[in-house]
Amino acid sequence: MHSTFCVSQYVFCVFVLCAFDLGVAQVLLDILAKHKGNLSIKDLSQMTAIKPEDIVSTLQYLNMIRYWKGQHIISVTPKIIEEHSKLISKRGPRCNPEHLNWTPQYVSNKKR
Repeated sequence: MHSTFCVSQYVFCVFVLCAFDLGVAQVLLDILAKHKGNLSIKDLSQMTAIKPEDIVSTLQYLNMIRYWKGQHIISVTPKIIEEHSKLISKRGPRCNPEHLNWTPQYVSNKKR
């Protein structure tokens, strides 16, 4: 019975994610799968240009983060990454990065 609850909760968490969060989840899972060693939220943010708050909330939805001694700690195994990746990949086509064009918005500090 306990394992059924965990699976149901896991599936619910994946379906609750909006399209943006699924994209963030895919990016984070890809990095976590390939990276050896420790990564911080700040490291992930610098590598991806994703806001730390979005990283934390996405990892919370995926149940891959813990709060310990005042800090968020990424807690994940290769098996967990693989399971999440399989579920998320079933959600639809991935974006091809070659087709994405992004230009940062220029904000002037001058007062009008």
